[in-house]
Amino acid sequence: MNFMIEYGSPGDWQRLVGIMSVLRSEDGCPWDRTQTHQSIRTNLIEECYEAVDAIDRCDTGLLCEELGDVLLQVVFHSQIAYEEGCFTIDDVVRGLCEKLIRRHEHVFGQNKAENAAVAVERWDAAKKREKSAQTAGQSLEAIPRNLPALMRAVKLASRASKIPCPDELFPSGQKQAQPWDEHSAGQALFVLAAEMSEAGIDPEQALDRFNQEFILSISRWEEH
Repeated sequence: MNFMIEYGSPGDWQRLVGIMSVLRSEDGCPWDRTQTHQSIRTNLIEECYEAVDAIDRCDTGLLCEELGDVLLQVVFHSQIAYEEGCFTIDDVVRGLCEKLIRRHEHVFGQNKAENAAVAVERWDAAKKREKSAQTAGQSLEAIPRNLPALMRAVKLASRASKIPCPDELFPSGQKQAQPWDEHSAGQALFVLAAEMSEAGIDPEQALDRFNQEFILSISRWEEH
């Protein structure tokens, strides 16, 4: 097609960006042209879940396709942002490169890591320095609200465990006699979800609301 010559793509990356630019142009696709960040936000979530599903199926051919769909969403949002004068796909890639170098000082710097555990510690330390201006409450609020409530609760608990706040701020429940394994944990969550459903409670919504209450309690403690 002529537009490929017009955009003079030396590689597939430039070709992809050029195609998206054409799709959003006046002579492009009527549907693509009318989309906004808000109108395609769900598409990004769905494509990520489909890529994860391909991983779980151990289907590398499908994974290759689904990762392409995830990349499409990145390029799509970046093109919209470029048109709005906010940022470009080059800004996205440049920012990612800089972050990877900053967070991997044990690779690109002198502070080497002997194993994976130390590497994670170095990553967390670098991230903490970048976010040093954040309060504890802001750090917790930064965990995306749109994550599934259970996934968000795990991230909240992990991040909050590094905050030197009183133990009473952390919810506690009855501990089972034996250590958890994946089966017993899954069974306990299933039973709890079923009991909540019978009681007319949406467990996802209940946990989401408690997550917010937990963040609020940390913020209040920090203020006082």
